[in-house]
Amino acid sequence: MFNYFSKQGIEVKFIHLIRHPTNCCSSILRAEGAYGIGIRKNFGLRASLLRNTDSSAEIASNIWIKINELIQYQMNYIESKKPNSTRLIKIDDLKSKEDFFPVYNWLGMELPQFKELEKIITSQDDNIKHSHQKRLDILNIPSITEEEVNIIKQKTLPYLSKYSYC
Repeated sequence: MFNYFSKQGIEVKFIHLIRHPTNCCSSILRAEGAYGIGIRKNFGLRASLLRNTDSSAEIASNIWIKINELIQYQMNYIESKKPNSTRLIKIDDLKSKEDFFPVYNWLGMELPQFKELEKIITSQDDNIKHSHQKRLDILNIPSITEEEVNIIKQKTLPYLSKYSYC
């Protein structure tokens, strides 16, 4: 898409909003692990490459690692073509509306665009939320265990500094 838009003369900027692996893997486990619904249950929609273990926590960790490696690959490509056109932003750092202002400014957004984006970001509309979040709001799905947290931390530790979590 970068090449297509660039050829059209459209300025491309890419933001990778990254979530802490423990939080992200917890959501993955709750949405797609043993308590998942339908074809998502037991990681049914994920590539078998990512399911090379019986440990759900390891599978969730592998998913987080692969997703972020692929996004980083794309960001490196875009940066090689157009420096300073990508940003890695930790979702944990966006706690208030004011935290978004530097992002909006970097994107070159005007105030009316701020308002529209803010409505989307803060929306609780079921059509905007992650599909699994709708289920988690309705169902009583248990939190992940301390053992699962420890597995996730161990698997993702080598990647934390790469994504500014150290």
